[in-house]
Formats: sequence, structure tokens, C-alpha cells
Amino acid sequence: MTAMPAVPSTRFPASPTSREPPSQITSRPPVFVARDWRRVERNTLKGFFSLELPSGLVLHECTLHQKNDRRWIGLAAKPQLNPDGTPRIGDKGKPLYSPIVEVPDPARRESFQRAAITAIQKLIREGPAAR
Repeated sequence: MTAMPAVPSTRFPASPTSREPPSQITSRPPVFVARDWRRVERNTLKGFFSLELPSGLVLHECTLHQKNDRRWIGLAAKPQLNPDGTPRIGDKGKPLYSPIVEVPDPARRESFQRAAITAIQKLIREGPAAR
């Protein structure tokens, strides 16, 4: 049996066409495309949209929130349930949710937020033709 060549392990591999180290690639702001905007205003919620990432992955049911001058993007989450199937309620009397997708690294999360907010602002400002 022929041994497989060793493949170096990299948590964030470089793109196949790039010669830059992963730290250089991830420091560039990603370009996202927002689509399917649905305005739903309730408390901080301003609406729902889909977000296409540079990899081609599409995140559906993203949320745009705003409180005063602060904006942020929420990613899909599912309600937490009690053993009897009823929604779990938190200390503030609101249902609890578990994230389906997350960006755990703070620097990458901030980069993600900036790119997503830029994309949804462009869609809202320019309309669907912004794609």
C-alpha cells in the first residue's frame, strides 16, 4: 500500500489562486451580496434578507437590527424548547434561541458584520438591481 503524502493542516486555508498566507487573505474585507429584503419593523428588528458570501454559500433569514445609531446583523437561530415542546423563556420574559450559524472569533465577527451591513445598506439604497 502506498502512503498518502502529508498534507499540512491549516485552520483557514488560503484560496486556491492566492499565494498569500491565510492571515493576509482574511484581513481583506469580504464582499457580500444581500438580496430578498423583507421589511419587518418590530423593536430593534428592521427586516429579513439573504446574504451570499464570496464562497457562494447563501445564508437565509438574516436579520438587520438597529438601536439608535448602532446596526447589527443577526444570523439564523432556532427556538430552544423545554422537554414538553414549549418554548424556553429567559429571565427577561422572551423566548430563548440557539444559533445555527456563528462567527466565534471576535475580529472575524466584526469583519463579517461590517461586510454584511455594507451589503444590506447597498440593497436597501439601490434596490434589487444592486446585485
